[in-house]
Amino acid sequence: MANRCPTFRLFERKDERKSRLREIRSLVTPVLSNRLHTSFTDHSVEHSDRVAILAQDLAAPLAKARKLKSKEAFVLYAACYLHDVGMQNGKAGLSGRLAKALKARGQDWSKLRNEERLRLIRENHHEISADMVIQSLDLPSDSSPIGVSLSDADEPQFIASLCEAHCIDTNSEKYCQLTRFAELPTMRLRLLSSLLRLADILDEYRERAPVSQRQTLDLDLEARVHWIRNDYVHEVVIEKDVNRVTIYFRFPAGCEEEYSRILPPLLRDCFKTM
Repeated sequence: MANRCPTFRLFERKDERKSRLREIRSLVTPVLSNRLHTSFTDHSVEHSDRVAILAQDLAAPLAKARKLKSKEAFVLYAACYLHDVGMQNGKAGLSGRLAKALKARGQDWSKLRNEERLRLIRENHHEISADMVIQSLDLPSDSSPIGVSLSDADEPQFIASLCEAHCIDTNSEKYCQLTRFAELPTMRLRLLSSLLRLADILDEYRERAPVSQRQTLDLDLEARVHWIRNDYVHEVVIEKDVNRVTIYFRFPAGCEEEYSRILPPLLRDCFKTM
């Protein structure tokens, strides 16, 4: 899939929310380019573009009576661009829930080692993203932690809920709270959360994990597995007419049998969290 700004085709052609999403995408791009975690695969705006495209393709087969309303589509698209902003916030321990948790433990963010800060950011990035969205309400763009000034019309509470829910256990009480508090005909958060989570998982492309870049990074075992898994995914095809997602792999010559036995199960494990 070539990297490109989505056409946001879940909207009607002249829906003004399209221009608002383009503005959000443009303003959040510098934040997403921080790349605090150098051992991680691409989480830039290009990742968000691909997630948005995958999400709209996954939503396309919905029957006419169940197709996404304009407000729902906007919240879904916005969450595609904001769900990972917390991973790029080097000041995450100075505000929000992480700051409160550190204070309760008697810890000072400024005195933590960089490795510990990165670990906390990674483990809590979904909450950090949600907090950053809420903190951006009615702030000028140059003061907003996401680079975007949000208003009530942007439905920041719903966007924040999707951001926070995107990588937590779907069987947990917290996930149920986040996705059910607005489970209404006009805002089906459980459906939107499922679309975001699946699209995020399906963004497995070798462009996210260049071999030349991997060779110059000191990656731990977990990170290496993730990079390699991305490297060998050739294409993800969503067949709307038959409601089927097919993942095609491309393995090095002579290694097909061994790799096909090891790598597809690694990818299937990701879907167990859905």
